[in-house]
Amino acid sequence: MAATRTRLREDRQAGLYDGPEDAEWYRTEYRRLGEEITALKALPERKPGMRMVPTGRTIAQEWNAGDSVKRREMLAEFEVRVVLHPTGHEPRVAMTGMEINPDGFEATG
Repeated sequence: MAATRTRLREDRQAGLYDGPEDAEWYRTEYRRLGEEITALKALPERKPGMRMVPTGRTIAQEWNAGDSVKRREMLAEFEVRVVLHPTGHEPRVAMTGMEINPDGFEATG
């Protein structure tokens, strides 16, 4: 937000907002950005992290309820990759991705 406000100020100083309508837009936008920055600064700072939020549905239920687009999104989310080799190659199919285990997520492959 601060960078956006700085660019807006620089554009104004460069003369890009000279007309009366532009001047009013600039004032409104600059004020809005300032208010948004103030509101964001007032929020408490939290350490980054993850938390589990139960959805009441399993991955299998989501898969079965999803269409092909949703399923592709799920495969991408779990970083699943499937390589299909020609007949005669061993292994013919190689799959890698994320597996769920009791301790959390674990990369495979």
